[in-house]
Amino acid sequence: MILSRSEMARLEARIQLLKEQGVPFAMATVVRTVNSTSASPGGKALLDQDGNILIGWVGGGCARGAVGKAAREAIASRTPQFVSLRPQELLDTEGLEAGKTREGVRYARNGCPSKGTMDVFVEPVLPLPKLVIFGAGPVAAALAELAGWFDFHRTLVVPD
Repeated sequence: MILSRSEMARLEARIQLLKEQGVPFAMATVVRTVNSTSASPGGKALLDQDGNILIGWVGGGCARGAVGKAAREAIASRTPQFVSLRPQELLDTEGLEAGKTREGVRYARNGCPSKGTMDVFVEPVLPLPKLVIFGAGPVAAALAELAGWFDFHRTLVVPD
């Protein structure tokens, strides 16, 4: 299920709020489905650092556990995750094991009766690094300016 315009606006507003609050979160995007699944390619969900879906849809209960785990790991490791949910029969046929990673793809068992396959990309969104600069000299001013180019949250402390 692709998000409607109003849902996308709610998603973007929530993302902006979390960024302003400096709270880490993850974005999950369904990139591929095979056979019958409850999600469609392009489906998106915003997940908190505990792996709970805040807004969006990337599949039903069969997918939530694996996507939530990928979100927690993405935030903790500061690295995107790619998870492929497949029925057990397909995992067995391809010599794959649920919970294992091969060539950057973590495989999970899809226990849904639909027996579909779904690939989901989970990207962490982390707060900006913080830089506190003490001083009023030219080096402090230059450092504060340069830090802005590298997406640091800057605090400049200048003595009276």
